[in-house]
Amino acid sequence: MILRFKVKTETVTITVDPNKIPKRFRFPLAERLAGPVDVVQLWNSNDGTSQCFDGDGNPIHIEAAEPTLPSLLDAIRDNDIEAEQRRHRHCNLAWSLAAGITDSSLKQYDESCIALKAIHAAKKAA
Repeated sequence: MILRFKVKTETVTITVDPNKIPKRFRFPLAERLAGPVDVVQLWNSNDGTSQCFDGDGNPIHIEAAEPTLPSLLDAIRDNDIEAEQRRHRHCNLAWSLAAGITDSSLKQYDESCIALKAIHAAKKAA
């Protein structure tokens, strides 16, 4: 199996024996496969969790520290944590809005949106 992802600013590929991928990582890896080789970041929006693509439809690869399977699996774990945190923030904000919006909850919502857009822009620029 060939997997393509980012290390710093370079797109790399590694060849991996699928049987060497721990079972607990198989679903998270499969969830991020855009086509047979591209390992992409997950993103949350009002439409749910989805794979990331830029404006031209190119995959936004997950970023690992090194071009190795263990490093890729670490990056997948980190992206899982990040995506879960975004899901929780989204749910909390949606609940606050549904329960009755106030000036403070609107400010929190706007700040979260700005922060998430900045994170996404920084990752896209890297």
